[in-house]
Amino acid sequence: MEPLPTGRRLLPHERWNAVVVLARQQTHSTPAIRRLQQNYGPEGIVLIAAGLASSFLASVIGIAGVVLEFVSRTKGDMGLAAYTLLAVTFCLALLGLARARQAGRAGRQFRGGRPLGSTRE
Repeated sequence: MEPLPTGRRLLPHERWNAVVVLARQQTHSTPAIRRLQQNYGPEGIVLIAAGLASSFLASVIGIAGVVLEFVSRTKGDMGLAAYTLLAVTFCLALLGLARARQAGRAGRQFRGGRPLGSTRE
């Protein structure tokens, strides 16, 4: 597996999504992709992809937890499993927010403090 342009450790689902996003950017170049590359750089894009992967996974697990909570009526082992899924959802959502913050910092560092959308010289 090729190394990603970040010094941060990524969870497996984050790493997978980052690899997919970077591979897709090499074959497709739209104005939105060029703007992301200009504003966030390679590390920022990897961290954005990682944050989106964690946020999406948190949403899916959260929906499963809520459905399980309604089915179990918060009783017994199924109720415990539902609350466990909701706790995992909370942790993954926090991780997604942390990755978004890291991406913002990586973008500012890449741009050298210039505002978003400024051209690179």
